[in-house]
Amino acid sequence: ELDARLKTSVTEKNQLLQVLSAEDLQGQFHKLVEGLTDAGGQGSSITILYGSETGNAEEQAKNLLMDIRARGLKGTVSALDDFEFDDLPNQKVLILVVSTCGLGEYPQNCKRTWMKLQSQDLPMTFLSGVKFCVFGLGD
Repeated sequence: ELDARLKTSVTEKNQLLQVLSAEDLQGQFHKLVEGLTDAGGQGSSITILYGSETGNAEEQAKNLLMDIRARGLKGTVSALDDFEFDDLPNQKVLILVVSTCGLGEYPQNCKRTWMKLQSQDLPMTFLSGVKFCVFGLGD
């Protein structure tokens, strides 16, 4: 009885906090890839950029690239700060996979890009022609 109540309580709290179980997360990941099949179906490449301090986001980005390629789509993967910033608006489909580190800080390999994206001089339309999504990882 206690085990059943504990399991129910944890399930309810997870739903309230919108915490995904491993199975739910895997299902959401595959929905993302299936949605990308339509977006990348016109022969354009899907660009995956990551910000990772310990390698978790990098690993997820590379896994996503393998899944995309397994579906016959073209794609590339790179750290955010290794990608040419001025080339971002030229991407058809862009996926950002970013983790936090420490107390919610940005990883070192994406700080420069993040600062440029926050610039007051950057036009609001900078990414207007880009289909993009963000996959965030935290502690």
